Amino acid sequence: FKARISGVVRYFEVRVMKSGEGEALAIVREITDRKKAEAELEEYRSHLEDLVSARTAELSRTNEQLREEILARRLYEEQKRKAFEQIEKNIEQFAILGDHIRNPLAVIVGLADLTGGTSSEKILEQAKAIDRIIDQLDRGWIESEKVREFLRKYYSNDKDANK
Repeated sequence: FKARISGVVRYFEVRVMKSGEGEALAIVREITDRKKAEAELEEYRSHLEDLVSARTAELSRTNEQLREEILARRLYEEQKRKAFEQIEKNIEQFAILGDHIRNPLAVIVGLADLTGGTSSEKILEQAKAIDRIIDQLDRGWIESEKVREFLRKYYSNDKDANK
């Protein structure tokens, strides 16, 4: 029970025991300090629950951010992989292109040599111009190979890239 003594609230505990026939023994003990300690413990427990809830919410936000970052990284890696594949295809096509032009050009040059005359000379001139363009393509292909090796070395995730 609680009682106000000299303007201060105090708490007490009463234990009543039978001590004999028609008699009872009452023990009254002040428990104000224990009540204060219990109240402080309850307040601290409540504060801890608030802290745990706040930390849990913070961790949930951090986890969500990490999930988003992982997803963005996976998308980036997929785009990078596709870009490398496209570069590989383009370089292969680049290398084949010269042969696809030179083979028919060789036939045209051969036929122009056989027919002779001023038309043949014009054809041979144009064939030489085309051949110079193909030489430029070949030099571009060599540069593309250097770029591809650079990309493999510094930007690829392939384990074989640095071999």
